[in-house]
Amino acid sequence: MKPLKPSELEQSPPSQESEDSRQDDLRLVAAALSGDQEAVRRLLRRMNCVRGMVRYQSRRLGANLRPDELEDLVQTTLLAVWKRLDTYTGAGRLEAWIFRFTYLETLVRIRAAQRAPKPIEAEYEIPAPDPAPTLGIEDHAHLYRTLDRLKPDARDIVLLKHVEGLTFEEIGTHRGVPVNTAKTRYYRALAALRGLLASRAADLDPGGER
Repeated sequence: MKPLKPSELEQSPPSQESEDSRQDDLRLVAAALSGDQEAVRRLLRRMNCVRGMVRYQSRRLGANLRPDELEDLVQTTLLAVWKRLDTYTGAGRLEAWIFRFTYLETLVRIRAAQRAPKPIEAEYEIPAPDPAPTLGIEDHAHLYRTLDRLKPDARDIVLLKHVEGLTFEEIGTHRGVPVNTAKTRYYRALAALRGLLASRAADLDPGGER
């Protein structure tokens, strides 16, 4: 997908559906913080996205973490999210807010590894190439805002595939539909998402009329 500029989606007013979703998230967090056990359980289910997000951040930032290190990072990130839960304002969807924590915690882990003393033999190793350029955190925030403009079912199936890392078989089981139906819904959602991103990029193309 073509990288988005930080101001791209600010020019489009959020849909009522997106606003309602954010308010629902804000109420859920407030209820969990007040001690509502059902809200806590629902919130913990929502926070399952952290594991997939951490794997994604590790790949795109070139962390090269072992499975045990990834799991440790997941737990560290979950703790960070929980400690800062009272700072969630509902300005964006809960998953977009959590996404930033996975990015920052992964960076902290990478920098800590870089500061750690290296064994003597490491001096003779050929350094790994730098990871390919990727979208920045603001670009991903805009991507999540664009996802918010999709219908709930379409948005959720894209998140299940690309954030949770589920297979089509697992998505079908999760949504209670056949595998082929899961595939069809995913590709339709992806086409709709690409259309939204492409239309906004065209609107803000410096060479265009707008």
